[in-house]
Amino acid sequence: MLKSLNVRHGLPQVTLLAHLQSPLFRNAYALLLSGLTSSALGMVYWMLAARTYSTEIVGLSSAAISAMMLLSGLAQMSMNNALIRFLARAGAKSAQLILVCYLVAGLLTAVAGVGYGANVAYWTPALATYLQGWQSILLFTLSVGGWTLYVLQDSVLAGLRQSVWVPVENTIGAVLKLVMLLALPALMPIYGIYVAWMVPVVLSVPPVNYFIFRRLLPIHIQATATTARPLVWSQIVNYVLGNTLGTLFYLGYSTMLPILVTTRAGASANAYFYMPWMLSTALVLVARNLTTSLTVEGAHNEEKLSLYCFRVLRQSFLLVTPLVGLLWIGAPYLLHLFGADYAAEGTTLLRLLALSALPNIFMMLYLSVARVQNNTTGVVVIQGVLCLVLLTLSYFFLPTMGITGVGWALLIGQSVTASLTLGSTMRSLLRQGYQLHRSAAKHHE
Repeated sequence: MLKSLNVRHGLPQVTLLAHLQSPLFRNAYALLLSGLTSSALGMVYWMLAARTYSTEIVGLSSAAISAMMLLSGLAQMSMNNALIRFLARAGAKSAQLILVCYLVAGLLTAVAGVGYGANVAYWTPALATYLQGWQSILLFTLSVGGWTLYVLQDSVLAGLRQSVWVPVENTIGAVLKLVMLLALPALMPIYGIYVAWMVPVVLSVPPVNYFIFRRLLPIHIQATATTARPLVWSQIVNYVLGNTLGTLFYLGYSTMLPILVTTRAGASANAYFYMPWMLSTALVLVARNLTTSLTVEGAHNEEKLSLYCFRVLRQSFLLVTPLVGLLWIGAPYLLHLFGADYAAEGTTLLRLLALSALPNIFMMLYLSVARVQNNTTGVVVIQGVLCLVLLTLSYFFLPTMGITGVGWALLIGQSVTASLTLGSTMRSLLRQGYQLHRSAAKHHE
């Protein structure tokens, strides 16, 4: 018999089985498992890369991967969020929605990849020698396209409420990355890190989408036959366009930092920065994946949005707080796995990045609610403030404080945005959710 989860302060006791059977948390934990597994294997990946390749090559490769992710994010134009938001009730039109998003993102990927590659000396001078020649530009563009479809297919799985398949797909891909990384140093002493990162991603796209269209879509269409709504393309287009500016700001603070560090402090400094940055993403993934599930379930049943909102906030803090403590204590030991220099240079940075995961919970919760409510203005404002504060402070802190300055910039930026998200509307929603949570407790007593 599974024991009840004893929740204090008058909150309900919910059995572990019931907790895991809730679609809100079942899909959230599937996404979280995927993220944590990918982060753990990613740590092993970069640890091996740091011990196999020179610091300069590690720095250039991580900057190139960040540039690829930036361009992919631009090409997606928030269509990943649209898939999460609208697939829940798309019904028989689900395949049409998916294919339109794939097609538009693919066309934009080609433009972004070629445009960036042909002018890399202007956009990112530090990568000019790394992405040299039309062959490199072509392969780089193809890798951007592969990553775009890779991200969108995960959004499709989430939107179909089939997130349990995401950790399977991502774990297999992460293991293949490690295998390729070990096999490539002698064959590709310069591009081995980048190629090993991208090839498994590209190879995963055909089988995953075959599974989506042949197996999962028919199940979804049948399950939502009574709740499906007609697709209103004007609403979807407005949603995508409205969220695109917010997406640009998100990309600004999530993918441009390694490029900024490389430009302002050099490739070696970026190598020391990128490892703490990569490790800290495991904490951010907790709130991100819980709120992704909140968006899906909120769109599926908006009447329960406040209840879901409170439960996700509570669960996020229960999971993130101890992880922050562990990362604070273990920062020097984790970074020492990459080398003594990585621990010496990055320990304080990793601790600051870990602390910033706590105020980040409020921002992720607000963004999820805003997307369910089609509040694109709120998405743009919050992400714009964080982007502006983080990049501006990082730009000025780097020359005097080194990579530690980026940690302070993120902690300040996340604290500012957290205070902005806790306005009267959000507090009212959380209070309502708390009351519904208490009522549910009394009903089950």
